[in-house]
Amino acid sequence: MKLDEKCILLLRKSLRPIPQELNEIDWKVMLSNKKERLKKHLSAFSNLQGGGFLVFGINNDGTVVGIDDESSRYIADYLANIARTSVDPQINIKFVTFIFEEKSLLGVYVEESFEKPVHLVNKSLEHSYIRAGGQSRPMSKEELRNAIISSRKIRFGEIPATLNSEVLAHWEDYFDFSEVMKRMRPAGFTDKKSYYDYLYSLKLLHRVDEDEFIPTNLAVQVCAKDFSLLPSYERFAVRLVEYKGTTKMSARRDKTFNHGYSLSLDRIVSTLIDWLPYTEKISRASVICESLIPEIAIREIVANAIIHRDYNVTNAYILIELFTDRVEISNPGGLLPEITIDRLIDHPSRTRNEVLSDLMRKLHFAEERGSGIDKAVMAMEINGHPSIKFFDGVDFFKAIMFVGKTFDKMTKEQKLNAIFQHACINDVIARKTTGRSIRERFKLGRNDSNKVYKLIDEAVALGKIRLANPADNRKDHYYLPYWA
Repeated sequence: MKLDEKCILLLRKSLRPIPQELNEIDWKVMLSNKKERLKKHLSAFSNLQGGGFLVFGINNDGTVVGIDDESSRYIADYLANIARTSVDPQINIKFVTFIFEEKSLLGVYVEESFEKPVHLVNKSLEHSYIRAGGQSRPMSKEELRNAIISSRKIRFGEIPATLNSEVLAHWEDYFDFSEVMKRMRPAGFTDKKSYYDYLYSLKLLHRVDEDEFIPTNLAVQVCAKDFSLLPSYERFAVRLVEYKGTTKMSARRDKTFNHGYSLSLDRIVSTLIDWLPYTEKISRASVICESLIPEIAIREIVANAIIHRDYNVTNAYILIELFTDRVEISNPGGLLPEITIDRLIDHPSRTRNEVLSDLMRKLHFAEERGSGIDKAVMAMEINGHPSIKFFDGVDFFKAIMFVGKTFDKMTKEQKLNAIFQHACINDVIARKTTGRSIRERFKLGRNDSNKVYKLIDEAVALGKIRLANPADNRKDHYYLPYWA
């Protein structure tokens, strides 16, 4: 049912035969100058199951007098500002003009909040309101307790996208769900509504009414045709910059990927691979070009940046920087408090974007929980590359992947980190870390065993790994990460 139809049904029930205000609707002739009272109404309706309506253009005695367009616009702007600034958490309101008994009226629909109780901003929870007996009154302690128990914090991806009126009126033109459909392969749809119902089940759409849908933040993230056309979402794009050397002194080329991630992730990875230096190998009389950083490692780290970035930060891109000796991938938002860099490999996945993460796994763009970093580290190991360096900043996270180097060209830090990550990976897959396994990780022969044992001793002394079995014969020693 559309908003205007729903509002008209409630109005008829409220006004006829005897005027009475219901919990779901409150009517007024014009905007009250009592701002505090309006705040309480917004709090009350957002705490009410199913939400409710404020209707303007009706006298206190129930007489329908109507409202002009200029007054409607003023009321809409005024209430939208109150909804943004005067209640906590912020709430969603929608406006609809319609004809009732030959008069034009303005309906303001206040959506039920996922997160309750909604209270007046900068005040305690005791300043939460509810509708009862057709009036807005403070919640009782019991009602507050029940609201807190039944509340669930709405996740970013589920929130309706913040789109301007022009985009919202033609939102289908700004989104492309084709890649989702190709990868999910749903059964055929009988009509447009069944198609939208399916997108709704994936959390790509938010249901306004039975037959009306609007895109969610998840739809923007995954299926936007062009982030630059959606104000406040422009920095969801991924930017790729290639520099001429090992510093940022001179950029060679720069490309921005403005499509949603289901449409752009493959392009991002393939472009980065194309820009990377490569080595030529001969196999069965054919020359094969191999990237100096494994493609699987690049894909996993890029996907990780997309899934784990902080999307509440709207002034920074995911940034991929390509130097002659390394690739740096940075995303806005540091690690969550319960995760440390040393536990990235074995730690069960924690993400601030669970809705996005779930859909990207369903679309096979991302690995199962927590295994993406593991696969990237293992790919670097198998190819004998330096370990991936992770950096957790105050408001960003960065992964640095170095191009292939022989053991002798690696820095001491890279060698020690490689030993630590090797021990972490082996612990995850229940394999022992020994002098031999570390030597093979660095692609070294038996004659280099002394070099390896010297590094192992240093890694133990620095607390990166620990000896698990103090056997007499050093060849029988095996090691664990320090935290195991």
